[in-house]
Amino acid sequence: MVIWTEVLFWVCILMTIYVYFGYPICLCLISCLTRKQIIKKEITPMVTFLISVYNEEKVIRERIENLLQLDYPKEKLEIIIASDGSTDKTDEIVKEYEEKGIILKRLERGGKLVALNKIIPTVRGEIVILSDANVFCQKDAVRMLVRNFYEDEIGCVSGDVRLLGGVSFEKGESLYYKYERFLQKKESEIHSLIGADGALYAIRKRLYFPPPPEGATDDFVISMEIAKAGYRTIYEDKAKAFEDSAPTSKEEFSKKVRVVAAAFQCLKLGAGIPTISQPALLFEYISHKLLRWFVPFFLIGVFVSNLFLLNLLFYQICLLLQLVFYICAFCGLISKVKIKIFSIPLYFCIVNVASLVGFFRGIVGQQTCAWQPITRTKKSKI
Repeated sequence: MVIWTEVLFWVCILMTIYVYFGYPICLCLISCLTRKQIIKKEITPMVTFLISVYNEEKVIRERIENLLQLDYPKEKLEIIIASDGSTDKTDEIVKEYEEKGIILKRLERGGKLVALNKIIPTVRGEIVILSDANVFCQKDAVRMLVRNFYEDEIGCVSGDVRLLGGVSFEKGESLYYKYERFLQKKESEIHSLIGADGALYAIRKRLYFPPPPEGATDDFVISMEIAKAGYRTIYEDKAKAFEDSAPTSKEEFSKKVRVVAAAFQCLKLGAGIPTISQPALLFEYISHKLLRWFVPFFLIGVFVSNLFLLNLLFYQICLLLQLVFYICAFCGLISKVKIKIFSIPLYFCIVNVASLVGFFRGIVGQQTCAWQPITRTKKSKI
């Protein structure tokens, strides 16, 4: 019994270490041995900038003003706002900008993927840029994305969306996103990153694969299907945009739950999953996504098995360290992180508890394809 408990402890702790540290080290080593170059040149193909919205009256005017300031030839830029059955003043505000070229596509409530599947085949752009209502782009963001499509092998480009302000665990969240950007950069150097950033990414229209609308995530499935088709999905750090962080821990938690639940529904549907015939892409998918989603189970395995291994000082210290870490996270939660050191353990726990809840919600199919906007603050400053 003790032997198997010890095996469980070490398997779980080594898997957790691999996910957060081993995989990045592997990416660095592989990229040093085989790095793919990306030729970037100034090109101006026809571009469609498409935003799907639902009840975004608080931010849609500022978002449209931001889009109108983009540094890209006006005759080559089509801007479409797809309103997914909005019931507030969103549509009225968008209509005010029709004379400036903003196109409103009013749809019955069905969810973002339903809207994308209906509209993308009809757009004029050779390149389609997808974004959210609360994301504000720098003026050159479109040019920075589009220049990567000079080479035919590039099928999808993910932008660099920075978080501003937000909840009290800002330091933990900021560290998490810097870590994610590092992984995306290294994956791009090897071949393709795993899942574009849904806040700002661009695709070739001809490569658009209509995802199943049953709870799947557009950014993950669309970008992964492009990569599975043999094209590269890459990260462009100079295509910058900004959005506010979730205003509360509760909303950040809910957001993470939705993402993981949708991811497991994608897994059930077989959407965006690499095959064994693409070993590099499959390796990245398993290491970056699949194992990451199972970290909560590894953490539970470490803690529970540790309770049965207290006969040695080493395991006593391990249990003590775990307790201190989780107590710090709890203190951060109840104090709203007045002490900054609590922000990292708090955000780590929020992410992994959300993954646990999202796993069960995704398995039983409770994730809907229609979304609700989070609480919006004033627009992000850029």
